[in-house]
Amino acid sequence: MNINFRLLKLLNTVKKEFIFTVFFNILAGIITIFWARALSSLIDRVFIKGLDVAEIIPDIQIIVLLILFKILSSLLSDTGAAIFSAKIRAYVRKKYIIHLEKLGSTYINKVTSGALITNGVQGVELLDNTFSQYIPQIINALIIPIFILVVVFPIDWITGIVLILTGPLIPFFMVLIGKTSEKLTGKQFTALKQMSVYLLDTIKGINTLKMLNQSKKQVKNIAEVGEKYRKTTMEVLKLTFLSSLTLEWLSTLSVAIVAVEIGIRLMASQIQFEPAFFLLIIAPEYFLPLRTLGLRFHAGASGYSAFKSLTKIMDEPVSDREQEKRDGEASGSTKPPYEIELMDIKYAYPEREKDSLNIEYLKLEAGSVNAIIGKSGAGKSTLASLIMGLNKPYQGMIKVNGVNLAEIPPDEWHSNITWIPQKPFLFNRSIKENICLCNGKIDENLLLRAIRLAGLEKDIQSFSKGTDTIIGEAGQRISQGQAQRMVLARAFYRNTPILIMDEPTANLDIRQEENLLTSIEEICKDKTVLIIAHRLVTIKKSQKIIVLDHGNIIETGNHETLIQKNSYYKEFLKASKGAG
Repeated sequence: MNINFRLLKLLNTVKKEFIFTVFFNILAGIITIFWARALSSLIDRVFIKGLDVAEIIPDIQIIVLLILFKILSSLLSDTGAAIFSAKIRAYVRKKYIIHLEKLGSTYINKVTSGALITNGVQGVELLDNTFSQYIPQIINALIIPIFILVVVFPIDWITGIVLILTGPLIPFFMVLIGKTSEKLTGKQFTALKQMSVYLLDTIKGINTLKMLNQSKKQVKNIAEVGEKYRKTTMEVLKLTFLSSLTLEWLSTLSVAIVAVEIGIRLMASQIQFEPAFFLLIIAPEYFLPLRTLGLRFHAGASGYSAFKSLTKIMDEPVSDREQEKRDGEASGSTKPPYEIELMDIKYAYPEREKDSLNIEYLKLEAGSVNAIIGKSGAGKSTLASLIMGLNKPYQGMIKVNGVNLAEIPPDEWHSNITWIPQKPFLFNRSIKENICLCNGKIDENLLLRAIRLAGLEKDIQSFSKGTDTIIGEAGQRISQGQAQRMVLARAFYRNTPILIMDEPTANLDIRQEENLLTSIEEICKDKTVLIIAHRLVTIKKSQKIIVLDHGNIIETGNHETLIQKNSYYKEFLKASKGAG
């Protein structure tokens, strides 16, 4: 595995923890040298010099203390490694998420969710072995053998020469094996991402697959993807076991050479028993850090492959449109109610030459309910994303109460917006937790009000545990209409000054829709509401209707005004069978 200096630079974020880890790791190795020296001296004094048990008790105590100190040093080293590894992973994950936020929804929509999730979860977690095991072991393998050689050479230079000549064999073979290992681990992580992407896409489309009677066929496809990942993993394991066997064999052979040359000279009385025994004890300890480095190499290679995949996304350049003032000092601020103005706005997706949105002027007044209508691809969702600050126009300005939106801190702006998607997402938790979405204290009065406004009172009363009822898998099953109203209750509970909804009544019947729109009118007296609408009831209730076509505003007005004209709006309603 090539040394990735960018990976090593991450250690700058945890200098103290890393130094702490390396210090106790090396200390454990140094203690081993003293322990070997004390043990060889003890054996010599008992079996060669014939000392009594009483005379060697201090030596035994010293050896026991050395063993205890070594255990303590190893524990402290492992603890330090776990701490700094966790901090680095948290740091990398944070940088990854921040960069994804900077790239914006334009980039995120181009990349599969499975790949992004795999990188951010499994990819970051694979760095654990790289930092907690592999990198500290590199330092260990560089320093401990040098310390041992410094001690060995004054005692017996011949053994020192043997150690110098045989020691590099392990790193040499490790490098040869590493080239293949790096390719295989990269292939394995790619297979993992592909499997994650496939599984997530399958789960998302499971209802469609069932309707088309394709679910059984998809089971076969999933099995094939899983088999591909299994085979890749087995290739990595096979190489790992073979390389471990090779390194163990080289280490054993090297120790055997040292043992033979010491044994021959000991028989010829060319070396004393005590230094000979010490050299026999310390020889395996000389090769141990090198052998351990080889064993941990594969864990490091997995993290290295994952890091390459992460950096590929983190190196993705932020477009000028996304970067504009995002990283600047956003010092503007304003208070609700919010009046939003779009002036001379032009926006185009990076992969398209033609503008997706071209708005000369649009004003959303505070306390108003505004509906956007238009055919698919007209620019409705793009307009909503610009107002939410998820995308930036390359021309023009969005003003909030006269303040440029680009000057308002994103966190402050997003805290004032509630977004309701067309497809509601609920957690496998209680109704109360799904509505409130908070870890702090729940305002029961506000919760009951939100439930009433969303028309969920009778539904929740029918559940055995009321708002404490668990919904989702292994819980209470709910209909699409109930799920939609639960998400709307979430918006009512959050009670933000800006409410943006994508067809919020899509899964409701006419009566429920009318009741819900009445609730929206009730709470929106001081709010700015934008609804992406398709159904006539929702459109008619809106105070302002914004008609979009190919990114341009064709006309605006209320239902009564627009329906009287021989306008695009009237033709749109006829085409969508909404006029009747």
